[in-house]
Amino acid sequence: MQQTLTNIQKIQRLPWFYAQSVLNTIFCITLFGSLFTLFLDALDLDKTQIGCLNAIMPFAGILALFVAAWSERFGVKKTMIIFWFARKFVAALLLLTPLVIKWYGANAAFWWVGAIVLTFAICRAIAETAFSIWVKEFIPDSIRGKVVAINGIVAGIAAILMLALSSFVLDHYEHTGLARFIFLIAISVVAGLAGAACLIFLPGGKPVRKIENQLPYLRSIKLALQDQTFRLFVSGAALLSMAVTALPFTALYLKESIGLRPGLIVRLDIVATIGALVTSLLWGWAADRFGSKPVLLSSIGALLFVPILWFAIPRTGEHSIIFAYAIAGLAGMSITGWAIAGHRYLYVSAITPDSKIACMSVYYATAGIVGGISPLVVGWVIDTGRNLNVQWFCFTIDKYTPFWAIETLLLLGSLFVFGRLRTDDAISVRSFLSMFIQGNPIMAVTSVLKHRLAKDEHQRISSTQAMGQAKNYLSTKELLEAIEDPSFYVRYEAVIAIARSRPNPQLIDALLNILASDQPELSPAAAWALGKLRDTSAILPLRETLHSDYPLLRARSARSLALLGDNASENFFLQQLHSDSSNEVRLAYAAALGTIRSSEAVPNLLTFLHDAVEPSARNEVALSLARIVGQENRYIQLWRSLRDDFATAAGQAVLALKKPLANIARLDPTLPTAVSDCADAFAQEQTLLGMRKLADILAQMPQEYITPQASAILSDCQKQLRSAHKPRKEYLILALHTCRVCLYQPNQ
Repeated sequence: MQQTLTNIQKIQRLPWFYAQSVLNTIFCITLFGSLFTLFLDALDLDKTQIGCLNAIMPFAGILALFVAAWSERFGVKKTMIIFWFARKFVAALLLLTPLVIKWYGANAAFWWVGAIVLTFAICRAIAETAFSIWVKEFIPDSIRGKVVAINGIVAGIAAILMLALSSFVLDHYEHTGLARFIFLIAISVVAGLAGAACLIFLPGGKPVRKIENQLPYLRSIKLALQDQTFRLFVSGAALLSMAVTALPFTALYLKESIGLRPGLIVRLDIVATIGALVTSLLWGWAADRFGSKPVLLSSIGALLFVPILWFAIPRTGEHSIIFAYAIAGLAGMSITGWAIAGHRYLYVSAITPDSKIACMSVYYATAGIVGGISPLVVGWVIDTGRNLNVQWFCFTIDKYTPFWAIETLLLLGSLFVFGRLRTDDAISVRSFLSMFIQGNPIMAVTSVLKHRLAKDEHQRISSTQAMGQAKNYLSTKELLEAIEDPSFYVRYEAVIAIARSRPNPQLIDALLNILASDQPELSPAAAWALGKLRDTSAILPLRETLHSDYPLLRARSARSLALLGDNASENFFLQQLHSDSSNEVRLAYAAALGTIRSSEAVPNLLTFLHDAVEPSARNEVALSLARIVGQENRYIQLWRSLRDDFATAAGQAVLALKKPLANIARLDPTLPTAVSDCADAFAQEQTLLGMRKLADILAQMPQEYITPQASAILSDCQKQLRSAHKPRKEYLILALHTCRVCLYQPNQ
């Protein structure tokens, strides 16, 4: 019985996977992409012939349907190593191309290179079919995105170095003709052989015997195609593969239409590789954290701009190369995102271990067929439109314009198909994209890195605080981690940070778990945070905590329920306003009744205000009454002005009532004079006299201009202002505010 590999065993051998990728990247530079296309162009082949040669390797992918089951029985590791070595030796035959031209002529070069490419493609298809099955085995799914990203980084560095060498050779040894390409191919073959040797040290890939009652291979393929998720993914990948495999023609477009030198074109590949290198780890991190689909659609959406921008690039002038560098970088970033997210979605969501043979053979064969059709069609289209040259506004329509149109349509088609895939994680595509525009994404990423690298409690507290200030979903995972930190202060700061961040279902659930737990220090903070986030799903859990044994938790829950607009709890608040044993909780109920603007609570709140001793409690109850009256902002402005200069502000506030009172014809004509006298008393700092005069004014207010709630408030304020032995400023502020609201918004 074959022993199952542990994740530790897999992780320990991953460096050999990275080493193989580095060396194989050096090998592939000369046989794929712009360099190989320039090599074929140097052989004086036409676009149709170049398209045919570029199509051979993808077409060979159809062999996957016939060799997948055999390779598993033979051993995917042995199959991969044998044919991976074989293709390197076949590629070495390209070194003889100058001799073939010398002995048999230029026409023979096409058939010679074609035979090599065909044999190479067969070996490659068999090897990669086995590898696509093997790679499912030795890379843990939990870090698959990260592994692919790291692999992309190390391979990208190797690609940059090889491309830099290639660019130098092509620019400085142009006089050597084909010899410069032969030199680069020789280096690649040596690196490729060394890379193939690294495969020996990777685990897994042993032969698998046919299991009794196992589904026949063809039937398993049929069942794989019946799976909607796999079928959609293969369809989208097919369209995308057609677009990507035709991109090598970009090198000829840049040479013939834009007028760039071959060495400069290869340097564009370096820029593309740098773009891939810079974003590779970010794509992998995002795919593992938020799921493959958001990354998949985002990268393809970015790639959609590439053909449009290539078409619109200036044909002449020094700005062409600047635009070319930018577009190449965008292409490198986008294709890398698709490669990482597509790889992860395929292995994690689209296929299962039981169907990996059938699924991978179908996927590889389909990608090969459509990838082979694309360069054939594009090469024929470019050759057919060789005489096309039309100037349309500032754009040039030439033989490459249909190529860019085809690329755009293929990318749009793949974007539509991939959009129908089921989401492989909780986050939606829209939420993923919003992360890069909401709050402060740079601060979010920085704080996440600081949190990961924090050495002590103080640094964890600081990074947690920054994550809340960033107001971005990128730090959700770290906030959830911080909320379970061994340190109480980090957990408390995490609750505060969540309250400052944007509402998120995962964060809301975490707060609800704390609310329901027996944590008397954290539960009240969680209750406060739930109210601040304004998520109505917290209403029912908060209602349950109103019966808690912890007074502070009852108080915080009442305040949060009011913020959430829970009018259904009004009767409970009214009942407990005078019956609860805790003054702190009773104050919270008073504040909650003011927040929900409970008109029935006015008499009880006035009683509470009269009995309150603590100034802060009196101010909060007065604010609750002001909220019921309306225009809270006006009340706060008046409260602030009286704090700065009580006498002057009080006099000005009283004078502000003179104009609306004078406009009411039925009032006593002596009332405006009384208002002036009251204002003068306050201005002369005769506070008690001013309050009594204000009480006289309140007694003359016509009831038709006052709501029942306001009438009760003014009546109580009038009584308190007359009998006060020392200034009770909250009654003065409340009376002035209520008068102003009633006079400017009469109850008619």
